[in-house]
Amino acid sequence: MIVIGAHLDTWDLSPGAIDNGVGVATVMDIAQHLVSLPKKPKRTIHFILFAAEEQGLFGSFHNVDLMVENKQIDNIKYMINIDMMANAKGFNSVGHKGTEQFIEMVGKHIASLDSTYPNINEHKKFNPGVDHKPYMLQGIPVILPVQGMDPKMVRPTYHTDRDTMDKVKPEYLENNFRRIGELITILANLDSVPAVKMDDEQTKQWMLKHNFKEALMRTNNWRWEATS
Repeated sequence: MIVIGAHLDTWDLSPGAIDNGVGVATVMDIAQHLVSLPKKPKRTIHFILFAAEEQGLFGSFHNVDLMVENKQIDNIKYMINIDMMANAKGFNSVGHKGTEQFIEMVGKHIASLDSTYPNINEHKKFNPGVDHKPYMLQGIPVILPVQGMDPKMVRPTYHTDRDTMDKVKPEYLENNFRRIGELITILANLDSVPAVKMDDEQTKQWMLKHNFKEALMRTNNWRWEATS
């Protein structure tokens, strides 16, 4: 199973065009397209819109808790989260070695189809305040799109009433649909996934290696004993 998600809520009085209307629209566009195709992918793709991300990732934690309770968590091979990411210019492997090679391969493929694709990939740590965190805490590999909008357009609107649709050009959504959709289609049809789910001890050591413990303890999300 491949999970692709975006949070449905926005911040207080913000209209939420960038945060996170672009994510919701991308998930819905890709879902609508893929279900219309006559040939189904090798793996199930779970499209989900999370509630209450801004209040504390309640929707994504609830989904993961249900998957653990129903003993389905091991079925999730990858999670792709789209949060404030428009006009995707590349992908972030979030430090998973197998994923790094995969997104470089996919980037070259997309660039061969789209001459405007920047193909700027990243391999760095994650923001612990977004909806892929509950999945990462279960050892599930994550892929994130890289923001392709001008930061000068994004930062001043963050969590304000200026986060309006006039900031989002139609081609930003079209690029998200084509580029992220292509990655998901390839990932869902591979014979084997490029990175595997880590077990509990491997996940803990991965979090320690990447210095995530302090950030996770601040949000009461460190799953392991306090002395580790």
